[in-house]
Amino acid sequence: MTHQHAAPVPRVAVIGGGPAGLMAAEALLAGGAVVDLYDAMPSVGRKFLLAGKGGLNLTHSEPIERFRQRYTRTGGAPADAVAVWLAEFGPQSLRDWALGLGVATFIGSSGRVFPAGMKAAPLLRAWLHRLRGAGLRLHMRQRWLGWQDDQGVQDSCAADHMPKTQDAQDARDAVLARITSDTPNTPPARDVPEVPCDQAPRRAAEQAAGRAPIRVRFGTPYGVQFAEADALLLA
Repeated sequence: MTHQHAAPVPRVAVIGGGPAGLMAAEALLAGGAVVDLYDAMPSVGRKFLLAGKGGLNLTHSEPIERFRQRYTRTGGAPADAVAVWLAEFGPQSLRDWALGLGVATFIGSSGRVFPAGMKAAPLLRAWLHRLRGAGLRLHMRQRWLGWQDDQGVQDSCAADHMPKTQDAQDARDAVLARITSDTPNTPPARDVPEVPCDQAPRRAAEQAAGRAPIRVRFGTPYGVQFAEADALLLA
């Protein structure tokens, strides 16, 4: 009689509680990962709420071909990678996603798309309710400081202090993706791929297989604390 071992359930630490981090967490949860989200601020989605003060412009209703041209690389060439992402999750997909949270949208006279009521708060509340129901664990006032290697604490904030030992290199390799390249709450990371969120669950499972958990270091109001994860996702 043969015994089949279940694949390990990856534990992923998402660093950053903006829309990119929340969307990444949603994709990871849907893929079966255990997700902890960390942010240095007291609550998530603060810039999302700020953007909605004058009316939350979610997307645009213009034809997808024209919409795609808004995402360009240096020199004005179409951003092919973004075009692929938009084919998977474009403006209409975003409107359907909002409706799934119970928030209808409408097209304004300019062609811009807004949530009914124009405000961001109802959408964010519904989103967080669904994420918590799916198992997301939020850790606020926790600023990522780096990881710990076998020589002690390894700070990833400076390029000169990037991991050098094998354990620290394993930690660096465990970074799944960088959703945005520059955010105030996350130290910079070099050589980190940018990948669509829907690929993150598979990448997390690959990282969890045959790898010891990494220890992640956070600065909190109560001092430095540590957490373990199989993979990181920087947002």
